[in-house]
Amino acid sequence: KPKDGIMNNSSNSLFGFINPDNFSMHHSIGLSYSTIGDYGTSLATYTNSMMYKFSDKMNIQLDASFVTSPYSSLGKDFQNSIQGIYVSRAAFNYCPWEDVSISIQYRNVPIYLYLYYSFILYYYFFVLINFLGESR
Repeated sequence: KPKDGIMNNSSNSLFGFINPDNFSMHHSIGLSYSTIGDYGTSLATYTNSMMYKFSDKMNIQLDASFVTSPYSSLGKDFQNSIQGIYVSRAAFNYCPWEDVSISIQYRNVPIYLYLYYSFILYYYFFVLINFLGESR
């Protein structure tokens, strides 16, 4: 009997081996605005978290995020440097026995966090130097 499309109706699987019942997907949206002194920036993040369960003991996970900065007084270069699509986590998880788990993960902290926190440290260092200079 010929198959219709990519679904195998007899086994309820995609491509003959991927069961859609074992796939889960969750979405989250984050909106933030940060200000330091005269500078401010906004951030919008959409994250798609996906998991496929091969069995009760084995699964894979992937978190992918789309990040954009609709407004920033730090300039277009800063805005453009933080915008993009990031894979923040990819993981293979396996539990061969009870109380034993193995997880192989890739984690990526987007560059905008480094830039943002570097900016905060620079700003407070600058304020501290000015404060110490005025107190003398």
